[in-house]
Amino acid sequence: MTTYPGPAWLWLGLIGFSFAATLLGPLLPIAIQTLRVQPNELERELPYLQRTIEYTRQAYGLGAIRARAFNPQPDLNYASIQANDLTIRNIRLWDSRPLLETNRQLQQLRPYYSFPNAFIDRYALQSPDAPPEKRQVFLSARELDFNTVPQAAQTWVNKRLIYTHGYGFTMSPVNTVGEGGLPTYFVKDIGTGKSGGNLLTSSPQIAASIPIGAPRIYFGQLTEPYVIAPSRVPELDYPSGNDNVYNHYSGQGGVGLQALWRRLVFALYLRDWQLLLTPNLTPDSQILLRRQIEQRVWVIAPFLSLDQEPYLVVADTHSSAGIQPAEPQETNHLYWIIDAYTMSNHYPYADPEADAFNYIRNSVKVVVDAYTGTVDFYAVDPQDPILQTWQRVFPGMFQPLAAMPAELYQHTRYPKDLFQVQAHRLLKYHMTDPVVFYNQEDQWQLPTEIYDGQLQQVASYYLIMKLLEGAQEEFILLYPFTPLNRPNLIAWLAARSDGENYGKLVLYQFPKQELIFGPEQLEARINQDPAISEKISLWNRDGSRLIQGNLLVIPLERSLLYVEPFYLKAEQNSLPTLIRVVVMYQDKIVMAETLNLALEQTFPAPTQSKTKPLIPE
Repeated sequence: MTTYPGPAWLWLGLIGFSFAATLLGPLLPIAIQTLRVQPNELERELPYLQRTIEYTRQAYGLGAIRARAFNPQPDLNYASIQANDLTIRNIRLWDSRPLLETNRQLQQLRPYYSFPNAFIDRYALQSPDAPPEKRQVFLSARELDFNTVPQAAQTWVNKRLIYTHGYGFTMSPVNTVGEGGLPTYFVKDIGTGKSGGNLLTSSPQIAASIPIGAPRIYFGQLTEPYVIAPSRVPELDYPSGNDNVYNHYSGQGGVGLQALWRRLVFALYLRDWQLLLTPNLTPDSQILLRRQIEQRVWVIAPFLSLDQEPYLVVADTHSSAGIQPAEPQETNHLYWIIDAYTMSNHYPYADPEADAFNYIRNSVKVVVDAYTGTVDFYAVDPQDPILQTWQRVFPGMFQPLAAMPAELYQHTRYPKDLFQVQAHRLLKYHMTDPVVFYNQEDQWQLPTEIYDGQLQQVASYYLIMKLLEGAQEEFILLYPFTPLNRPNLIAWLAARSDGENYGKLVLYQFPKQELIFGPEQLEARINQDPAISEKISLWNRDGSRLIQGNLLVIPLERSLLYVEPFYLKAEQNSLPTLIRVVVMYQDKIVMAETLNLALEQTFPAPTQSKTKPLIPE
């Protein structure tokens, strides 16, 4: 007869096992690392390194990057600058920070308006006798911030019925300077244009290219959680001289409040009993909820991570759809585009570094109508398995990218947040040889620069330029790299945004045996130049401060051109103005009042061309 251990033996065995696990658990990995791995670490870790490199590059989309050699040549001249006039005419002289500060003083017009951000984009300017010209611009939405309304006027009627929306936007070319060093505007002001909205510049090219309509912003970045529109109380549309112009909402972006039970439900949900007591509702009144665009999208799709920079787009999508509104002046052409990501922290072998995820795809672009609040989701990466799963869970929610109106699609751009993540991973994972990776022989870093007296990491920036393999100028996002602990340039990464090339990444690598100046070295050369240094000292006194803007590395043909703007800012009542532009090429450093003058001094014209401007304004 078989006998089995009694309960006492079982308990002893359990205690012994627990003791051994507790004691040996922490020691076993140390022992294996010390006795087996370290004596022959490279050989032992080689297969794991190969997997980590391969799958990390897959997880972050680095495997699709096309690497090319870029050997800068000193052959730029007057003729080559003229040949690349579209690139030169779109060099960004205005940084978003000084532009916003100036915008807020010149274009807010009333204390309750605000410009929370400036978005960079490109627009095709039509011309009757020439092909459309692509121009890079800053676009800023003039939103209504009820928190800035005087305290005495912050009544329920004002908050929920009258101050319901922002109005209009400003559009500034990135490369032009007006009188006194202030930005110029393609679109500005309120209430003096023929449409009753924004005032256009006198250029017929702008009037024919930028659809204005009635640019009311009911859904934006600063909007109150909810308002009621329309009602018996007219809504503030925009100021006009000493008076105000009023309007009534005519969209279908809310929930009707005709039934008493609906008003009761919303009064309970929002804890706002004025919804039951107000006599100002009409049969057409709607409650517009969740008007902050990121929150609105998140409530619909909480499984998507959103980009930090939604951006405003002006586009006439009605004409292409054959829609002819009964009242053309009421047509709204403002849309928000938000890049959305699918993420996971379970991708096999992929290295998350310091992030909470080790897989990311920009699989969705979200479009929000600034007037109606309509939210459309477009699938950008149908091969993404996470997106495929959500498409099965919510059939019909995600439209194909081809369904996006062409007028909006031409404003899609490669997102900065994703580009930043990919650039950080590329610092190590451009090394595909596991032996080189193990020795960390070729690690890179993101360069730094001095901005407004503070050391900061160089940010990626958008450019209109022609890539080596490109047939024409295109809108790209660029990031330069430097070797670890060295300030010289080693490579630059470009993300393409136009048409069929959208999403393609190209890495241009400089020869390692040559010195290519990086941002830190170039700024040091600028500050050490005697003439420039003397001017900087003069500007930095008597209540003013000089701001050295972002240093831009401009790849031009097979050469590199460097441009840095200077802004002057008063300590009191700050209104930054662009006062100088510095251009560097090879050993030349030139500072002038305009980019054109700086280029003409850097690249002297042949005798027969000296009467003509290098780049026509």
